[in-house]
Amino acid sequence: CSSSISISISTVNLLRTGFKGYIGASDNPLLVVNSSNGLLLLYSSTPAPCYEVYNPTTSDKVSVRLSYNYETFATWYMVFGFAFDPYSTHPSFTIVDIADTGARKFRVYSYYSLRSYWRTPYHRVPSYVRDDYALSGRSTFYKGALHWLLEPSGVVSFDVRANTISFSLINILDDEKYLDDDGLCICVKMMRDAGLNSYGYCSCRYLGVS
Repeated sequence: CSSSISISISTVNLLRTGFKGYIGASDNPLLVVNSSNGLLLLYSSTPAPCYEVYNPTTSDKVSVRLSYNYETFATWYMVFGFAFDPYSTHPSFTIVDIADTGARKFRVYSYYSLRSYWRTPYHRVPSYVRDDYALSGRSTFYKGALHWLLEPSGVVSFDVRANTISFSLINILDDEKYLDDDGLCICVKMMRDAGLNSYGYCSCRYLGVS
């Protein structure tokens, strides 16, 4: 990681911490949610739900308080996105959470570090997407956008600067190895059949590392 990473997170509540002791503290367990260009996105549930953006090279971290309780508002799926762009004029990070809200709508929670507040617009699912759709997997940051797998076969993209979202129905390489006759990922279908929300963590397919 370059020095620009430290600069990028210095504008929002910068703290110094030893990562090993910090993440191992029994009173504050952290979950590694995602990573992007050398930074880690961690989730902490105590004392209040928040994200931690952590630089393992410099041991810098930033706390980002959540504006919602993710455990209560998702009805079918939820995915988490994280993008860090160290090469922009003003290096910054973006956190994005997407969850369905029923009635073919979904909500996008996005936090941009240079703006330091959450945006929470609603969106409608395009008519060409099936009713039993879901987003799946960890996000991949590529060419200014975060990407997730769309069940059945496709990709959903969120432009982190324009705050726009798009759905693409495409055939993903080797999908036939993992999809059932209805086009749903086998592991996600097993979780649904067991009465569990998928919450976006497909164990079979992955778009790539960002």
